Amino acid sequence: QQSRGLERRQPLQADVAGGTTCLAMALEYHGFPAHAALIEPCVHPYGNLDLGEVPAELARYARMMGFSAQHYNHGDVQRICDHLQSGHTVTVMMNCRGGTGHIVNVIAVRHDAQGEIADVVLRNPWGFDECISKDQMVHEWSRMRQARDNFIGRCLPVFNCAYVVVAPLEEKLCAPSFANRLHSAPVDLLVSGLNGLGGSLTTMRNGHAVSGGLQLVGNVLKVMIGLPAYIIGNFVGKNLEFGGQDLVLGSNALSNAPCHRILGQICGHSMQVVGQAVSLSGGLVAWIFDVLIWPLTFSGHRASGRDAIAQHLASADDARLVALLSRAFPGARTHQMAAPRVPECS
Repeated sequence: QQSRGLERRQPLQADVAGGTTCLAMALEYHGFPAHAALIEPCVHPYGNLDLGEVPAELARYARMMGFSAQHYNHGDVQRICDHLQSGHTVTVMMNCRGGTGHIVNVIAVRHDAQGEIADVVLRNPWGFDECISKDQMVHEWSRMRQARDNFIGRCLPVFNCAYVVVAPLEEKLCAPSFANRLHSAPVDLLVSGLNGLGGSLTTMRNGHAVSGGLQLVGNVLKVMIGLPAYIIGNFVGKNLEFGGQDLVLGSNALSNAPCHRILGQICGHSMQVVGQAVSLSGGLVAWIFDVLIWPLTFSGHRASGRDAIAQHLASADDARLVALLSRAFPGARTHQMAAPRVPECS
């Protein structure tokens, strides 16, 4: 039994840029002309210098294109299955094969004869699909770090079961809870600020001097606040929280040493509680300043969004654009057709 054959309708694109390629495939599935080469300059404005991407920014880009999109933390495979059954696209960030953080699309969830979830099919932006067990999926998706195959990467925790859902505009996705937002707020603020510095310069080069200037000031503030918020919320808080979870899991295996098992569980749970409290405090700092900075970046984001839509439309030939728009939902058509047209070369 399979949740839904999204792999038959989600076009396979291949590129070294993981997040932007996954987002391009998701937008194409929903009927929007998209390719990673078009999204890449908006998400990674520094060319070959990749400062990473976060689920929050991928969801914001999808909303900018006229879709309903949300990013969540603390997910589970059953929720992914429910979204796939509803025809939504799901993008997850995980430590694939125990290595560096990577972003992939989930295109199917397979069940066994008893109806239990057994396997997950991933569409890797490097150009191939793979089927992994549910247990492997949970292991690589949970307690994600910048990398698991080197000491520095293991010291830089990022997310815990983070994913992005993209749906038609008329399908209102549930907003994440406030605590759920705080979980990723420090990383979201820091990475969006770093990439936003280059994006602000692009906005100004496109003729939006005032909006781009305000956007630049806002992104400088994001970086200045995001770095200490990350140190508090992730480097300290998440390391304690994730370390406590690992200690509890390790203690459960000590069946021959009950005293050590109990002591390990007590210490592990205590670390989790303290770590979660510190993590939420760092997230709260990031969230407050993100709200205060928003008026500076709003007009720049809006201007760059219209420019991005125009680039998408200009990249598609007429026949392909008509075919894609015919499958698109009314809300996207309105956003797309309202975009400024790029004049043809004389």
